[in-house]
Order: sequence, then structure tokens, then C-alpha cells
Amino acid sequence: MYGAYFDLRHHVRTTGRSRGPEHHGELLPYEPSETWQLLRILPPSEIRPTDSFADIGCGKGRVLIAAARHYTVRRVIGVEFSADMHHSASDNIARMRPGRSPIELVHSDACTWPIPPDATVFYLFNPFTGETFRRFAANLLASQQEHPRHLRIVYVFPVMHDYLIALGFTLVRTRRNQALYTRPPTV
Repeated sequence: MYGAYFDLRHHVRTTGRSRGPEHHGELLPYEPSETWQLLRILPPSEIRPTDSFADIGCGKGRVLIAAARHYTVRRVIGVEFSADMHHSASDNIARMRPGRSPIELVHSDACTWPIPPDATVFYLFNPFTGETFRRFAANLLASQQEHPRHLRIVYVFPVMHDYLIALGFTLVRTRRNQALYTRPPTV
């Protein structure tokens, strides 16, 4: 019901589950986020205009739309590996009403994507686990090392929680099936 309402309200098509692409040996099914939960785990009052928000595995773009509508940030970035999902997200972004923040879409493997130095907030709806997650995390930490900044991760179904803690991330809060982590510039 929430998905149908979201789509109708924003003039987009983000609902429905589908078989996603295989990525580094993992089958990644698509399931859209319930974006109302995002605003509870990371309220707009905790976002700065100098932040950039990146949705890793953005699917059809539902979180991008919600972030652009509710957060005032430098930019909202959607990274998607699947060409079909990237195309769907592009169509949805073109149809949506303008938000507070601009949206950029990137068709890329998150493990090799050159993370922009202004990207400070990352949204992960459990896009991958295991070795793929470790490769993405290494990419993220290399970006933080090269461009020191405070990082935040909103992680839905945080199956790699222990790994993030081992990397120096701190669990700030949990809500339902979501967790918010932070990592200062120097750990």
C-alpha cells in the first residue's frame, strides 16, 4: 500500500519486487525501501547543506526521490549496477516533481565507483554482503583517507554490522531494521 501511494504522489513507478542482477556471484533481488523509515533514522535536522547523499544500489530510485524531497544537500547520488534498474531510475527521476536537492544517477559497480569527495551520507538497503561488501567498504575508506570527512551510513538489514564496527564505524542508533553508523575522518 505504501509503495502505491508513494508512486502516485510522486508520479513514478518504484513498486514491485523483481529479480535483480548477479553481482560478483551474489543474486541481488530488487525490493524498494519504505522511505518513511529513512526520515526517522536520519532526520533532516541532522543533514547539512554541504553533505551529499549516496544511495548504493539505488534500484528504481525511490530513496533518491525521498532524499531529494526531504534533505537539503549538495546533491543526491544514485549508484546502480543493473542497466535495467538504472534505466527505470532515470525514467522515474525524469517524471518526478522537483525536490530540494539535485539528483545524479551513476551506472556503476559500487566496488569500483570513484566515490566523490563530497559524499558523506550513504544509504545501503543491504545491496550486497560478504566479499562484495568488503570491497565496497575498502573503496569507501580509501576515499575517506584521500579526502578526510565524517561519514554516515544508513544500513537497512545490517548483516555486515560486525565488519563495520571492526572498521571503526560507531553505531549511533537503530530503528526497526535500520542502523545509523558514523566514522570520523581519522580512526
